Amino acid sequence: MSIRKKLILTCDTEALEFPIKVDSFYRNIFGKVFSGDSQCGGIEIMMEICDRFSVKINFFYDVFTEYSRHGANHDVAECILGNGHHMSLHAHIEHLPDLWWHQRGYKKPTWAANYFDDTAATYVYEDAVKLFKKAAGFQPLAFRAGSWRYCRQTLNAVWSAGIKYSFNYYPLSAIRSSFPHGPDAGILNAFQWSNGLIEVPTTCVRGPTVFSNNQKYVGFEAQIFTKGIDYIQYLKILENNHPEIDTIVFVLHSWSFMNRIDGVYATYSEEKANAFTSFIESTVDKYDFVDLNFNLPFSHDPEHMMHVPIEFAGEGGSPLQRL
Repeated sequence: MSIRKKLILTCDTEALEFPIKVDSFYRNIFGKVFSGDSQCGGIEIMMEICDRFSVKINFFYDVFTEYSRHGANHDVAECILGNGHHMSLHAHIEHLPDLWWHQRGYKKPTWAANYFDDTAATYVYEDAVKLFKKAAGFQPLAFRAGSWRYCRQTLNAVWSAGIKYSFNYYPLSAIRSSFPHGPDAGILNAFQWSNGLIEVPTTCVRGPTVFSNNQKYVGFEAQIFTKGIDYIQYLKILENNHPEIDTIVFVLHSWSFMNRIDGVYATYSEEKANAFTSFIESTVDKYDFVDLNFNLPFSHDPEHMMHVPIEFAGEGGSPLQRL
């Protein structure tokens, strides 16, 4: 009897704009143009769809949103956890204001998390975990950096902060024309970094495919699909070309069901929501959906994983500038 593959639904939940505009928190997380709108194209409808099939989403919430909008973390945690879904840590350092850095004796850096030295990484992720615990009431289990931007220093800092799983390895990020970063070792199953952190790669297939004629990799992200059949076609490509992959990580964003108009996620797309519904309906009996609240996918068998030196994650090392 063949073992069913695992499928982990993840959702990067983020306000996206830096600094946050008046309505971007509601638009990009809750799918509402204004806070009082009845229309909802964000995380609530995603949970509603998955609840029909007893499937859970593992939300990676950007806790630094709190620095742009006071009370945001409580509101989002209450929504996700109150509906019985899982919440882990996401962090866009763009939200950290000048004052945050000045209080620690440094100028705000102009570079991103994949350039962190040990000092910056420790300051940032200790605070991220503190904010998460205050909002959620528990220690975050897993972490995905903003835009998958990470390095050795980042992964060491989150491990020291008590996080057990990294969802950062994504070879597509290494070949992007804008801000390329991260190592490209091809399409991998889960592995363990030498510091103890377990890495759960975001799923890719090798290109070209029907979804892209010119990319080396095509990621399993909601924004490339417009119909339910697209999801199924992608999974067939994955199964045919990469049968060794036993854990599939799918990426939604909190704004994935919204239409972008003039650079703003402005209106709800029923077509995108229906495509996602069709995807869940057609796969719920074929895969074991992972709920990080209860059925951790790899903790029982790390000794059989590939072990990778933490140095392979890449070196940050850009020093912070003192005031």
